[in-house]
Order: sequence, then structure tokens, then C-alpha cells
Amino acid sequence: MKILSNIIDKQKIEAYCKGVIDILIVGNQEYSSRHQVDFSLEEIKAWKQRLPKEKKLFVLMNQLYDQSKLEMLEKTLLALDSCRIDGIIFQDFAILQLIKELQLSFRLFYDSLTLNTNAATLSYLSSLGIDAFFLSREISVEDIEEIAKEMSQQSVVQIDGLRYIAQSKRPLLSNYFNALEMDRDPRTIYSIQPANSTIVDYIFEDDYGCHIVSKDRLLSYDIFERLLDSHIEYGYINGLLMSYQKQNEIVESYQQLIKLYQTEEYQRYLSSLSNQDGDYGFYYDTTVYKLEDVRKRDANERDK
Repeated sequence: MKILSNIIDKQKIEAYCKGVIDILIVGNQEYSSRHQVDFSLEEIKAWKQRLPKEKKLFVLMNQLYDQSKLEMLEKTLLALDSCRIDGIIFQDFAILQLIKELQLSFRLFYDSLTLNTNAATLSYLSSLGIDAFFLSREISVEDIEEIAKEMSQQSVVQIDGLRYIAQSKRPLLSNYFNALEMDRDPRTIYSIQPANSTIVDYIFEDDYGCHIVSKDRLLSYDIFERLLDSHIEYGYINGLLMSYQKQNEIVESYQQLIKLYQTEEYQRYLSSLSNQDGDYGFYYDTTVYKLEDVRKRDANERDK
């Protein structure tokens, strides 16, 4: 398994060049969302030139683009081609179509966030020229194993970091603060807690709308051996809101598990990772909404 993660500190170029991340991801607010720092095209080109050959540089183009953005996308793709980047992580099929029209060659990783839930869909999409697929964050580890058995395409599983919850193209935070006649710092990451719930998530806004991500870090240590057994090709660690030190520590822990896979030392090292703050997302859930939570919500509504 190769590890993908975001570059979250521009000042650490030497550390990233020598570090433990196999595929580095960069973004820019003009065409990316849910990324930590912006990279200009000139900076992307400079970083690519500095990286050793064994490390790859991918660009995050993970938005759903309006018609007015297509000209910008075409120019950006041509510029990225001249930067000699290795690949693109995308969500909008306009990216795929433009790459074909422009006759460009990138490795394409398709991240639909929630839609890649079965092998039949991925088999069809691979015929369009997509190289690898992010599996949905909302499926169980058993579903991941079954998909891996059935598919011949390469897959990506998010194994750590904050999880995507929801996105709206509407500026919901701006509307909220305007309605209350309050000032809002656009750089601030706010917290949101649904009524009658103990769950707290992060909410923030960018040029593409409003985003909600989990406040709890996703963990995969307990099921990581099962992912390796299933020959998952890529593990994604979302570096959003992490420090470089924390990101490096997390990536090193998974790289060590990969190194120790199928050795006697694996379980011993795994036990040293047991006291981590976070949760296991939907790995052990077969439904998104637990019946117990629905009953509690209904009871609270009746008591009002």
C-alpha cells in the first residue's frame, strides 16, 4: 500500500522530500476545496522539480464546477501539464472530458466522496480512463473487502484524518451571521452541533460554498490488516487541520504497519497504537443512521 496525504506546510519542503508520504497532494482555492494551504502554479512546478523520483505529486481538483469555471479549468490543466505533475484527484467529470479533449496525460483518481459503493460502478467508470477510485467513506469494512474481491481496478481508502460530512454551494455561514447581524472571520473554523445530538463537527466556508467535516479523527489501526489482506493499493490520510508534526507521526505509524505486515512484530506494534483519540467511522456500521439514535430523536421531539 502507498500512502497519500496533503502538503499542509509550505515551509517543510525538504522534510516532505525526505519524508514518509508516497504521494503528496497540493491544492489551490481557485479549483480545490477542503485543503489547508494554497499553491500557485509556479510553486507546484517548483515543488515537482524538487521531489525525488520515487515520490509523486498530485493536484486536488475536487469541486463540482459551474459552466463559468470551464475556461479556467482548461487553462489550469494545460499549465499543470507543463508542471509535469503526476496525477489529479477529481470529482467533476468535466475534468475527465477536458483532459481527453486537450489530449493530456495524468493519472486520474476519482473521489466522489460517497458514491463509490460497489464494484460494478467502478468497473464501468474504469472504461472511461480513470486509474483509481476512492471508496465511499460511508461503507463498512466488510463492504470494502467484498468490493476489493470483485474489482480489478486500483482503490483508495481513507484511513485517517477528518472525514467529509456534507457540502452546500450556498454560503450558509455567511447567511447565518448576516441574519444575526454579526461579523464573521472568514478564516475561522467553527463548530456545529445538531439539536439533540452529542456529535460536534467542524463547519467552514470557501469560494465553493459551505463544508462540514468531522471533528473526530478517523482511525483505521484495528482494521488496517484487513485492508492489507484485501490488497488495497492506496491509503489516504487527510491532513486537514493537522500540524506537520502530527501528520508525520500518523503517516509513520501506518508505514510501520505496512513494513511489519505478515511478521510477528505486527501485533506488538499495533498494540502500541491503541490509545489514540478518534473513531472508526462507518467501518463497523451497516447503516448510516442507528435505530437507537432515531428512537432518541423521536423521544426528544415528543417531549418538547
